[in-house]
Amino acid sequence: MAVTEGITYEELEGSPEFECDESGLKCVRQFRVPWGSWQAFANILMGTYATSGRADKAAVPLPGWPNCYCDSVKAVPFIPGVTPDSQGSGADFLTTAMNTYTTGTGGAAAMSAVFNGGARVIAFYRTTFAQYPRSVVHPALTALASTVDSDAPGTHLTLESDYGGEVMTIDGKNWKWVGAVPVEKLGSEMPTGVVIPTTNHIVQWFWVTKPPWATIRQTIGKVNSASFLDDSSAGNVGNVLFLGCQPMPAFRLQVEGDPPYRLIYKFSEQSKFNVSTPTTPLGWNYFWKEVGVVSGDHWVKIEADDAGAANPYLSAAFNDLFKFAT
Repeated sequence: MAVTEGITYEELEGSPEFECDESGLKCVRQFRVPWGSWQAFANILMGTYATSGRADKAAVPLPGWPNCYCDSVKAVPFIPGVTPDSQGSGADFLTTAMNTYTTGTGGAAAMSAVFNGGARVIAFYRTTFAQYPRSVVHPALTALASTVDSDAPGTHLTLESDYGGEVMTIDGKNWKWVGAVPVEKLGSEMPTGVVIPTTNHIVQWFWVTKPPWATIRQTIGKVNSASFLDDSSAGNVGNVLFLGCQPMPAFRLQVEGDPPYRLIYKFSEQSKFNVSTPTTPLGWNYFWKEVGVVSGDHWVKIEADDAGAANPYLSAAFNDLFKFAT
């Protein structure tokens, strides 16, 4: 037997069980705990959050597997079919009481006094693909993870990227038939499509106890002022557009104040290339110009025709999206 935070427990024979597939590692562990302590034990496994009076406790990673977390718990009577020591009764016992297994009566009489009837707590673990707590697998996240605040233990990031393209239609009058004599243009009745390499990124930030709501609102529709999610040497300033965020409250049995969140950030990265600089990706503020500033270079940066000369897409420091609100 062992004791953690005042709760006596033991891991049962036959536990743990492992399963491994393309989605990662899964593990099931089974414990015996006092019936009245299963909820507090679940809090230890899954983590708790409080705005005051108690330190945050993150979900417990599987020993030896720092990227595998307990994300769900099931509790049942330790002995199936055992007679409960207390049963709900009366007209509305559905809303006032439940069976309990705390005194070891009936079929549980022979159980240890320590466990008093007892609960079988089944803990389910799964891989999140983010190393605990801040070093990450994907190279593009390495620099970003180093900027993440560590106010809450267990905060970590995951990244999913979808590499593809978007088709932009260009008036056919900008093109001519190769080798035609005399020169013959396609004409406006034959528009052409140009594929703009576009990568959509989803960054998930787990266990966020103080989301930066103001920063999120102020950053939507802006492009990156510094290199962001870039694992190349070409740089991508101005190429990544912040599309928004989907906040997902993380249910926990014990929460004071607002719950911790999983923030799902969405970004879109464009890479446009000119003839004279074929390895330099150009971003959202570059638009197609019929006659380029440099011969053959049709992607040209634009700005407002006034004293401010602002670009259509303003810039922002995206790393601030990964800092807790103060």
